[in-house]
Amino acid sequence: MKKELLFSLWCLLFSAIAVFSYHKYIGALIFGPSIGDKKVIIFVTSWCPYCKKLKRQLDSLGVAYEEHDIESSKKSYFIYYSLGGGGVPISIVGDKVIYGYQPDFIQSEINTQKILTAIKNQ
Repeated sequence: MKKELLFSLWCLLFSAIAVFSYHKYIGALIFGPSIGDKKVIIFVTSWCPYCKKLKRQLDSLGVAYEEHDIESSKKSYFIYYSLGGGGVPISIVGDKVIYGYQPDFIQSEINTQKILTAIKNQ
């Protein structure tokens, strides 16, 4: 009885870890090589003031980025949701996912990961 209970608990734990991992990294599977490619990807809405600030920051730094409006694209919303959703903006800077507008952290990651500056949406 104890062995069966212990085995069941281990199976439950393993299943929970597998589901969490799938949920967290499904965006990486959909985007493929985009994540971690020294790139910036942002998930925004048209009405979000922090999304506008983020875009202005990236533009002023000359950083190229892929913009995904989660309200106008089901695929973008699905990826946004798979990354944890809950609020905008969500940014992927190289291999880091950044939740909310965190200008200092975004700047630090751009510098640390040597994100190349280029023309937007190149």
